[in-house]
Amino acid sequence: MDAKKHISNISSSPTLDMKILLDNLIKDGKTIYNFGIGQSPFPIPESMVFQLSVSSHFNSYVSSQGLYQLRSQIADFYQKYTITTICPNQIIIGPGSKELLHLVQMVFDYDIIIPNPSWVSYIPQAKINSNNVLLLETTMENNWKISPFELEKILQNTNSKKMLILNSPNNPTGQVYTEYELINISRVLRKYNALVLSDEIYSEFCFTQHYSIYKYYPENTIICSGISKFLSAGGWRLGFLIFPTELNDYKDLVINIASETYGSVSHPIQLATIVGFDTKVISPYTHLCTKILIEISNYIYQVLIDNNIMVKKSMGAFYLFPNFNSKIKSIHLLHQYNSLHHTDISFCQWVFTKLLQETGIGVLPGTAFGRPSNELSCRISFVDFDGTLLSNIGKTQIINRNIIEYCPKITQGINKLIQWWL
Repeated sequence: MDAKKHISNISSSPTLDMKILLDNLIKDGKTIYNFGIGQSPFPIPESMVFQLSVSSHFNSYVSSQGLYQLRSQIADFYQKYTITTICPNQIIIGPGSKELLHLVQMVFDYDIIIPNPSWVSYIPQAKINSNNVLLLETTMENNWKISPFELEKILQNTNSKKMLILNSPNNPTGQVYTEYELINISRVLRKYNALVLSDEIYSEFCFTQHYSIYKYYPENTIICSGISKFLSAGGWRLGFLIFPTELNDYKDLVINIASETYGSVSHPIQLATIVGFDTKVISPYTHLCTKILIEISNYIYQVLIDNNIMVKKSMGAFYLFPNFNSKIKSIHLLHQYNSLHHTDISFCQWVFTKLLQETGIGVLPGTAFGRPSNELSCRISFVDFDGTLLSNIGKTQIINRNIIEYCPKITQGINKLIQWWL
């Protein structure tokens, strides 16, 4: 194959591979407990759906930067997370946050600091853009968060410019950085004049309070977010970047590249999304969704803890990241794996493939997020429920009291998962 050498070994996204696999198993009539896909189960807000229907006749190309009215609404919406003024000119609208994360890495010839574990596409995007990756290890004992001390050790090497990708609330761990932690991280970043690409796609699904590092380090922070999670509109493909004025030249370069690649985001989609950043309309929606996610995550966490499975309580998004190494069965599984002389699949991948084959439980193994092959960690995405049903019920009831009735796939799947490890 004559593909460029640095991209010839890029594989398809593990999350999309998992979706295809589970969808095919369901089509084949298999009973599947889908803990693998991080897709919001809630219905798109009705006001946005209505606005899309009345905007569908708009068929013109629009600015590669995005509609001014939408950028203005996002600027007002995001003002709550910063002490500096955000102007519409600082914002770029793009076809989903994934594409925008890629474009930012493209324009900066920087080493990319990526905490481990991390979302599955950060490292492949760095490789596609020929950026050097510097992994910053985290531990469960430290709530899967980077420490200022370890960050400084990487930044002390001044042979290259560096950009940290910070994701809070975090995929895959569900952890959230506190204000105090972000202040300390900011001090280290400022000392070395490093950049931050702050992936805040789950900001509105924070179980405590979301803080943006932009508030404490605005001059060198680029925010990336979108509507796929908190507005449940993943298929609409709309994300946005917020650049500080100090990086205006780089912002303009991203816009120029956009004009030569995807051109612009769908005009009707942009018009409909304006409604999604109207706080009066959307706040009750996101508050209800978050309340439901908290109740479900607490239920799963308690079941895991009660069965001596190592995991940190989720503080945001819709993920838990347990580790099963402490289970006696892990030793027996390792003996089985070694006897098969596998060379093309890691131990971690083999274990969770076996779990799927024997129980119908689909999870993403920790190796997909950068974890060692001998660590039996995985990401549990707790969204396999009827979001429309729970949205209606959650307006008047506490879901956790009736979670077995309202979330059968989740409760049955978690019980099967526990039984498999016993």
